Amino acid sequence: MILAGNHDAYDNIFPSDWRDRLREQFGEAGDQVLWTYKRAFKRAPVAYYNTYYNLIAMHAFIPIKEEDWPFDKWKKAESRSLVTKQLLWNDPNFIIKGFEFSERDDWVYDVGMDITKKFMEFHKLKYIIRSHEPRINNIFDVSEDKKACKYRFFCSLRSTRLL
Repeated sequence: MILAGNHDAYDNIFPSDWRDRLREQFGEAGDQVLWTYKRAFKRAPVAYYNTYYNLIAMHAFIPIKEEDWPFDKWKKAESRSLVTKQLLWNDPNFIIKGFEFSERDDWVYDVGMDITKKFMEFHKLKYIIRSHEPRINNIFDVSEDKKACKYRFFCSLRSTRLL
């Protein structure tokens, strides 16, 4: 499954050296690679829900409002919508309760574990898999009872290699 990230959903995201890196790697064909890449990722979903494993994979993190939690509100066609922006930019925060504005923009939030747990209960999830700018590979237990490990989410290291 390939999911769109925050730098894939829009045309003018910085840093904008992607074209240069592709030209360096592929020569004149770099422009064709870029066009193909953008076309593919504009069609890629922003999240993947697996009912068998009760998991959701996404680039960043969950929207802050419960009214935005139903998956039918997560339409890729509305890539400029607040819900999509939050799915592509929000971050988890283990210290806060509720949510707080992020320093990155006025529509980006840090989301507390209380909201995360409520979201996971809403969708009957066991796992959230996230890839947006993780600091470390880790598994975070959201359960109060650490022995039960009812809710977990994973952060995976992103690769900085081209190809």
